[in-house]
Amino acid sequence: MTLIGQYVYFPGDMTSLAFLSLSLYSILQEKFIWAAVFMAVTGLFRESAFHVVYFMLIWSICDRRTKTVNRAALVLCFAALFFLEYKLIRVFYPGPISAVSNQYGIETSIAAIFFLKKDCGR
Repeated sequence: MTLIGQYVYFPGDMTSLAFLSLSLYSILQEKFIWAAVFMAVTGLFRESAFHVVYFMLIWSICDRRTKTVNRAALVLCFAALFFLEYKLIRVFYPGPISAVSNQYGIETSIAAIFFLKKDCGR
C-alpha cells in the first residue's frame, strides 16, 4: 500500500487510496463481500481498483485453507466485477474529465488552480 500511495497526485486520489486500503484489509480478514464493495467504490474514482484483483490473486496463491476451485472463483468474480464496472463507467461517462471541464471552462489542473496568477476580475 505504501508503494501504491506513492502515485497519489490529486486530492481526489486520497479517497481512492482509502477505499483501496479498505479492500486490502477486507481481503486479509477474508471478508470478501466488503472487499468487493470497497473495490467498486474505488473504481468510481480510478482504475486502481484493478489492484484489488491482484490482491485477490496473491491471496489465492498464498491461502491453503480454501479449496483451489473456490479461490479461483473468487479471483474471477473480482475480475468480472472490475471489468463490468469499468465498462459501465465508460458507457455512461465516456470522456476524460479534462475534456468535459475544458468544454465548460472549469479548471481541473492542480498546478493551474494553485500556482498560476489570475486576474481575479480586476
